[in-house]
Parts: sequence; C-alpha cells; structure tokens
Amino acid sequence: MAKHPEVYIDAKRCVAALGGVRRRLAIALGRLGQIYPDAKYPPVTILIGRDSTGGTTSAAGVLIGLESMCSFNWMEANVEDRFVHAIAHEYAHVQQPAADETEDLNSTVLFASEIEGGAEFIGEMTCGSVGNARLPIWAKGREKEIEIAFVPDEDKTDKADWLYNGPGTPQKPGDLGYWVGYRIVKSYYQHAPNKQVALRDIIQVRDAKAFLARSGWYPGIVLH
Repeated sequence: MAKHPEVYIDAKRCVAALGGVRRRLAIALGRLGQIYPDAKYPPVTILIGRDSTGGTTSAAGVLIGLESMCSFNWMEANVEDRFVHAIAHEYAHVQQPAADETEDLNSTVLFASEIEGGAEFIGEMTCGSVGNARLPIWAKGREKEIEIAFVPDEDKTDKADWLYNGPGTPQKPGDLGYWVGYRIVKSYYQHAPNKQVALRDIIQVRDAKAFLARSGWYPGIVLH
C-alpha cells in the first residue's frame, strides 16, 4: 500500500458499483441453477489484497481482489459489467472438478484452454458475456489465423504463449487460449443433440483430446 497508494485510492470508486453487482449476480447464479441443477453455491468474497490477482477460486468459494479488478480497465470500461462478468467466470470454475489442475506443470495448453473456455461459455450463459470481453473484439476477423497457430501448441505443457500471460495488445492479445477454448466449447455445445448433457460434459471435462474430437471444432469454424 505504501509503494502503490494509487491502486488503493482508485479502488474506492469500484465500491460504489458493488450493490449493482450483487443484484445482477443473484440473477445470474439463479440462471446457473436452471441450466445446471447440480450447481454448487459457495460464497463470493470481495476482498482487499496485495494487487496480485483479480479473481480466483478456492475451497472458500470465489475470491475477488477489489483493488486489482478495479484497475483492469482493459477488460471492460464499465465497472459493474466487469465485476459481474469476471465473477460469473470464476463461479463457473467452482463447478469444474478439474479447474484447479490447469496450473499443473503437466497439464496441456488444450486442457487448460478447454477449462478456461468452459468457464467463459458458462459465464456467458448465466450473465450474458464472457469474462474477458476484449478478446472477441481483438480476435474478430483473425479466427482462422489464430486457431491454426493454436493447433501445433495444443499438446505443449508450456502455456506461456496462450494462457495467463496478461492482457497483451490488440495486435497481440494475451490469454488467447481462453478465446480458443471458448470456441471449442461452444462448438461442442452447438453440435450436441442434448444440451443439458453437453453442459455437464463441458463442466466435467477431463479428457481434453476426446472432448476436442467430439466438439466438431476446426480452425476458423463459424459459430452462431
């Protein structure tokens, strides 16, 4: 706090949005229960941290670093939207049995992308938007190019080129694995005859290769 007082001073403006965030999340999480009856409902905690993470999950539920999330203007300019969409993403992770395995050194780019993409997809279904709303904008028109580059990296365990590498720039976006994973998951859902079973498969995915094979996804696929 002494080294970066501006972070904590700026965070005060986001406190004013939390009432609206709470109201909208109540609706979104109700929607989660409708589409996934086995949903778990641990608490969401908004906390003041050491500016190390915007959001994460643990046995205690969803943890949101107010000061970090407030500074993530690159995600979405509207503070209320940003918090709602990010929390919905993290809440989807709570439902995923394998969510805590994405940072395992042996997990692959494909597996982590499907987990993150699944959280983006479920979050969008419950609150209306993915957590990182900039990625679809930055990637528009470059879908095939990006996904062709993704394919040879999908079995790698070094995720630095695709995940957890920061916001990046419009020319070279970070975290593109979230976006590719979202499109794989969305393709799986759109091709599935039973949507409720598909949602369970998305949430409970463990075999990344089998999931990809069943998804019908290919680089540049047009999704609706």
